[in-house]
Amino acid sequence: MQRVWQLTLGLFLAEVGYGMFAGSLGLISDGVHTFANCLGVGTSLFAVRWAKDALASKAYSYDVGVRAEVLAAFTSEFVLWALLQVETQKGDNPSDQH
Repeated sequence: MQRVWQLTLGLFLAEVGYGMFAGSLGLISDGVHTFANCLGVGTSLFAVRWAKDALASKAYSYDVGVRAEVLAAFTSEFVLWALLQVETQKGDNPSDQH
């Protein structure tokens, strides 16, 4: 999964870098979208590693893996909700858009 995260981050950097070089707003916006995917994969990677470390220590009597996955899913959904709120507020006031 770490390799997927690295490839996604590399694609983000390539898209934004070349988009800035070429002056392409389409590539830059796609790069930002790819960065959102990178955050989601990174959150999942963190949850998987956290769960493996907690299970390896045997310090917990409950299933940390399930809780880590739920926490990662909640975090991803919260970020999507926050982005939706920002975009909704932009749409409510068109005079702020340039």
